[in-house]
Amino acid sequence: MNQVRTSPLAEPPDRKKLARMRILVVGSSGTIGSAVVKALSEHGQDIVEVTHSGGGLTVDLSDTASIEALYDTAGKLDAVVCAAGVAQFGPLEELSDADLAQSIENKLMGQVNLIRCGIGRVTEGGSFTLTSGGLSQKPTAATTSVSMVGAAVETFAKGAAIDLENRYRVNVVSPG
Repeated sequence: MNQVRTSPLAEPPDRKKLARMRILVVGSSGTIGSAVVKALSEHGQDIVEVTHSGGGLTVDLSDTASIEALYDTAGKLDAVVCAAGVAQFGPLEELSDADLAQSIENKLMGQVNLIRCGIGRVTEGGSFTLTSGGLSQKPTAATTSVSMVGAAVETFAKGAAIDLENRYRVNVVSPG
């Protein structure tokens, strides 16, 4: 039976005060990522912001070497939140192999590799929080690729949580 456990990052502030943590937020300049940064900062967390391009730390989620370099640069971390990833929208008959590959390599494998590369670099007892999306549960027209990788992220997180139990917490959120 699947059990749902609430991450301490998701608990309302009146229920539990968070211990100060150093948290890597990938996709920190996006709509969801910027809201995560704001909320965690308001609770006194030390945030390491990461974007795909621009100033500060950057990462290409489709490139494992880029993810490794990010961890090398970021230093000691207590948690990782990923609110990033590219997946292609479009009717199935119009999606090319390249469109599907980009969705898999970036949105899915990017998050998989954030965890794989983060093992031993994130403090044991820390957490990884991934992002799927509402379309993984309720697809609509022209969302086949996005729905596919979102559902794969959710299933990966379930398996990773089992494999990493007692070492790391693995969560997935599904906005939308």
